[in-house]
Amino acid sequence: MMLKAAKEYDLSSLRLIVTAGEMLGTGLYHRLRRLIPNAQIIEHLGCTESFHAICSNVPGNVKPGSIGLELSCYNVKIFDGINECPPNVLGKLAFCGPVGRYIPEKNVQKWNYTGDIAYKDSEGFIWYVSRNDNMIKTAGYLVSPHEIENILQLCHFVSEVMVIGVPDPMIGQKIRAYVVLDNQCNPSETFKKGLINFAKSKLACYKVPEDIEFVRSIPKNERGKISRKHPSGTNQL
Repeated sequence: MMLKAAKEYDLSSLRLIVTAGEMLGTGLYHRLRRLIPNAQIIEHLGCTESFHAICSNVPGNVKPGSIGLELSCYNVKIFDGINECPPNVLGKLAFCGPVGRYIPEKNVQKWNYTGDIAYKDSEGFIWYVSRNDNMIKTAGYLVSPHEIENILQLCHFVSEVMVIGVPDPMIGQKIRAYVVLDNQCNPSETFKKGLINFAKSKLACYKVPEDIEFVRSIPKNERGKISRKHPSGTNQL
């Protein structure tokens, strides 16, 4: 929606964009920056339990693609299930600090797992990978759908993307991408082959979608988040 608005309206006076709810990704980040160069883009992550963001980029200190540093009132760590993970190692995102009524007050100082997979880099920036139950298990590998979506969104003719795993008797799940093209583009086998070849140039071979379907829209829930559990909700071309 923001890409569409940036192309249709004069947003030159916009100075700050704050985003959460769905991973923005470096691909979409840089496309927005080119379209709205005067605006800083701040991505953060919060959850229902905290009633608040627990980590965030801040103006003047942004790492595109990351969800920023832990906020001062929270302690955010990545665990392997028992121990804290070292930098750049995937694990389960957890926090402790102020919480809402969903967590008993006596548990405020305990670690609350958000259900997300992430990692921290050596500077403390947190990088969201996926919801735990959205990870794709293919040929013995765990693959983040967001990583593939981020790469496909680097293509200027791609408007929206949803990547899911579909059952496959040989490899567990195969990777399928649903793609909404820019209004000026018509779906074709040429576009499909071009996207697959582009993905091959940027991703490990086991992360490249085996199947790409062009659709008019991506299914979303009432909060505007992609509804990966209901791919039948795509408005196919």
